Amino acid sequence: MKQNIIILLLIIIVVGLPFLFRKEDVKPVDESGERLIIITPHNEAVRHEFGLGFQEWYFQKTGKKIFIDWRDLGGGKEVIKFISTTYENAFKNYWQNTLNKEWNDKVKLAYNKLNVDADYAPGSLDAEVRDALVKSNITCGVDVLFGGGRLEISLLAGKGLFIHSGILNKHPEWFQNDIIPQRFGGNYFWEPRDLWFGTALSVFGIIFNRDALKESGITKEPTAWTDIAEPAYFGNVALADPTMSSSVSTAMEMILQQQMNEARKALDAAGYPDNEETQMLAVNEGWLKGMQVIQLICANARYFTDSSAKPVLDVASGNCAVGIAIDYYGLSHEENLRQRSGEERFGFSMPKGGSVVDPDPIAMLRGAPHPDRALAFIEYVLSLEGQKKWAFKLNTPGGADRYALRRSPIRKDLYDEKYLKYRSDPDLNFYRDGGDFVYNPEWTAPYAREFRLIIKSAFIDPHQELLTAWAAIIAAEKRGDTEAAKKALKKMQNFSLIGFDQVAAEIHDTVREADPLKLIQLRRELTNRFAQQYREAARIANNR
Repeated sequence: MKQNIIILLLIIIVVGLPFLFRKEDVKPVDESGERLIIITPHNEAVRHEFGLGFQEWYFQKTGKKIFIDWRDLGGGKEVIKFISTTYENAFKNYWQNTLNKEWNDKVKLAYNKLNVDADYAPGSLDAEVRDALVKSNITCGVDVLFGGGRLEISLLAGKGLFIHSGILNKHPEWFQNDIIPQRFGGNYFWEPRDLWFGTALSVFGIIFNRDALKESGITKEPTAWTDIAEPAYFGNVALADPTMSSSVSTAMEMILQQQMNEARKALDAAGYPDNEETQMLAVNEGWLKGMQVIQLICANARYFTDSSAKPVLDVASGNCAVGIAIDYYGLSHEENLRQRSGEERFGFSMPKGGSVVDPDPIAMLRGAPHPDRALAFIEYVLSLEGQKKWAFKLNTPGGADRYALRRSPIRKDLYDEKYLKYRSDPDLNFYRDGGDFVYNPEWTAPYAREFRLIIKSAFIDPHQELLTAWAAIIAAEKRGDTEAAKKALKKMQNFSLIGFDQVAAEIHDTVREADPLKLIQLRRELTNRFAQQYREAARIANNR
């Protein structure tokens, strides 16, 4: 009997505690009214602030309630995978059941490598698939994509999965250089055909733990990508897998771009003519040097994780000294630690001349079930009212309801002096401080998938062999065997298989063909070749 009473009391406690400690200001979700379906990699804080803000704005504009059905699948990679897979199935169904055509491997391949802007031969299967898609109204059942990496967004736009939202026609005054410029630092902030628009700005940089740096004997805080490629950082770099994280993938692309820009400056200074041949020389040289930096950063990595949050947490705790992260991860964590404990151990550095200002996009999806409401949401996010949610502090006019998001808005007018007192980070202005990096998308963007395949095959899959080789080279330097270290490093950094010419030709063709068996074979060949190369480098460094 006594035992039964104890069990009953425990049940009452477990059931009752949530009610006892429930916050009074947490309101139940009102699902009445019109519905809007949004898929996003954004976290709960962003969903809350923009969800509540839009509901209030929409009611003021229309007198109607609206409920946002957020589809949260995880990170950007999961969102993109869902969209791609769902549209492929929808197109297959449309091809078979509406157009009454046979679906086979050739049609599937044509769809998977589709680029709606490509100049396909009239009457070809590629042209037939493209024309069928752009004339269709196939859907993934979602209205809006809110957030995601720029490269992934560009790929989805190229596959014809976005449609004209109408926001350019409705508010042409917003899309001027003094409000939302079309390009900045060489990067597009909105797509000129009304397919996607940047909503907030981000940069990619280095997070670091000052205490962990001291313990490792590093006296200078990292300020350049090349810093964390140094031997002093061996085993002390926390990295998300760039094939899983659009942030790290973009950061690594910036390393390539920076080296290409520096190569071009050097050629200009040497008196080379300003022509296409000189540009390609700079691209080839910069690609090689950039890949060398990326390889050494990977060699210094303790791990590659599929979680974008893990490197930030590990660097904050001192488990690793440095990592690569997007600015708002770094800045918000820095501020949180400062507020909680007053500690200054965590920092964020934007590599000077090494990071592009990147837009966080929004787009209306093909076949959106509620296009008018989707347009309204895009309008709200780009309006002054919506943009304030990114940047304003709690308890400020138009500011955050519960979470200060600490993001940089894309609208230039919100950097005006009259708004500084309301902003969480009044000194942060990428329009002022981020223009020293010029992004040339034609150099690297067409090879985004090839780049990721190379990083995975040459640096991540044979990571243990890479670690062993790099450790042996560092040891050779420490014992004074500089000659062995140089020979081993040259062997380790033999990129004859992955030079820019190879990427733009053979590797590019294999990736664009999208034949799964050929892709597997290419990855296996690269991994085996580099693993053997790293073993040979270790042997040379060890004088064996």
